[in-house]
Amino acid sequence: MHLLRLIASMAALALLVTSAVAQTERPESHRPGLRFPAPVQLEAGFPVLCVAISPDGKRLACTGTEFGPLGLFGLRGEALQSAVQVFDLATRKLVFEDRPSARRRRGATGHGWTGAGAHHRLAFSPDGQTLAWPGGNQDHMVYLWHATRGGSWGMGRAEGPPAGYSSVCFTADGKTVISSSWKGVIRLWDLVSGQMLRTINPGLGEISGMVLSPTGTLLACADRREHFALVDLATGEVHRRLTHPGADSCCMAFSPEGTVLVTTGSGSARLWDTLTGRLIREVDDQVIAVAFAPDGQTLALGTSTGTIHLWDLENYHQLGELVNRHSVQTLAFTPDGQTLVSAGALQGSGTILLWDVRALTGRKRPLRDLPAGELQRLWTDLGGANAAAAYRAIGAPATAKPAVLFLRERLRPVPALDTQRLGRLIADLDSDQFVVREQATASLLQFGRPVLASLRKALEAPPSLEVRRRLEQLVKQLQEQDPSAEELQTLRAVEVLGQIGTPEAVQLLQALSRGEPEAELTRLATVTLQRLARPQPGKP
Repeated sequence: MHLLRLIASMAALALLVTSAVAQTERPESHRPGLRFPAPVQLEAGFPVLCVAISPDGKRLACTGTEFGPLGLFGLRGEALQSAVQVFDLATRKLVFEDRPSARRRRGATGHGWTGAGAHHRLAFSPDGQTLAWPGGNQDHMVYLWHATRGGSWGMGRAEGPPAGYSSVCFTADGKTVISSSWKGVIRLWDLVSGQMLRTINPGLGEISGMVLSPTGTLLACADRREHFALVDLATGEVHRRLTHPGADSCCMAFSPEGTVLVTTGSGSARLWDTLTGRLIREVDDQVIAVAFAPDGQTLALGTSTGTIHLWDLENYHQLGELVNRHSVQTLAFTPDGQTLVSAGALQGSGTILLWDVRALTGRKRPLRDLPAGELQRLWTDLGGANAAAAYRAIGAPATAKPAVLFLRERLRPVPALDTQRLGRLIADLDSDQFVVREQATASLLQFGRPVLASLRKALEAPPSLEVRRRLEQLVKQLQEQDPSAEELQTLRAVEVLGQIGTPEAVQLLQALSRGEPEAELTRLATVTLQRLARPQPGKP
């Protein structure tokens, strides 16, 4: 008992000392490179571990830890408990809070206990109206707050011994909340009823982080050692496994199109090609926090030394640095890309910094006319196994009109599936003739990944043992199938069109988005168009 009180007192003293230091040190605005104004400060009142910004850019939410009544196993004393606040970004006023000090004033109990160093991640729904955050080890609940109705409520109590949730996010349609637990289980909950829909076991130990791709199809999760899993959300099957040593309390981020995943571990950031699972690049500079700018051209890397490195992703050079003297635990860009938010658990009483980074969005790409032979070489690199070369090709400084004309000759929407033929082939899997069953299996395999949805639907019906065996084999083969060179070229070319962003490029993307809905090319073109449709700084 005395030991618990001693630990709590020492931790409280450390926070007070850090707070005093923070009040005397003003953050520096920049180092050589692009120049940025000094940041605006926002006080959260507790050490901040994670921030989230609503999709409409109106609200900023933060979570961290604060001392509150222990309430664990009936002991007395104090322990770190989860704390959440929401600010209106326009007025910078507090609009909601759920923290131990506020709960004590209301006479309410705590929302769980979080161990030191735990990075509990919170998330806004796609419409920006609902905020979700994970409870701790004590109650293992998911908590929600509605921006319009106000008030918070809990859902998602799982059966079994308390495990605590580490992260939450929403599905692309906003109807489902996804939670990950320290016991390695992912759960999907219906937002309206609060009922658990299903579970996913990605084969990891303690899941310390989780993030959903912009297309809503891939769920990236990490354990506290070195293992990462890319999970197909529709099936719950692991699509790819990655390794990054030292990934304790890992921070991850998808690029706006979802074709690049950045992971952190052992002080470095690794950029992965999600199409192939291959490493694109590694930046080793004590990195512990990452964030992509909404336009996909800039990557922010926060370090344990307090420096924020701003990288140009088209040719991988550093644009500039922001320095705030404290460890940067979390980063987030506003949807318009004009503001970068940073915070850290060691920033005293919980200072959140709002950096004006409009200089990033206003820069121009150096373009030049490339001969046909050079365009053909870049096109070949797009389909190559070398992920680094492929992404150098994506960022090549080709002028817009020739590049779009070149791509228009090579890109076609994915044809809609012939559902009648597809139905006949699935029926042929139950044929009395072995040859017919084999031919149907081979033909279904040739359809590629767009046929997966139909195969999964067929599995939901009670098929015969033979049909079930063949369907499960087909699903497994298609999920594990690496994209061909032609598929890689078309998918990566969508990123090229997104970077060009001219009316001609948008017109080609619109044509690609009208293809087979289940095709990856269609989804990627749709996500790129949605990004380009958002208001761009400096543009009407």
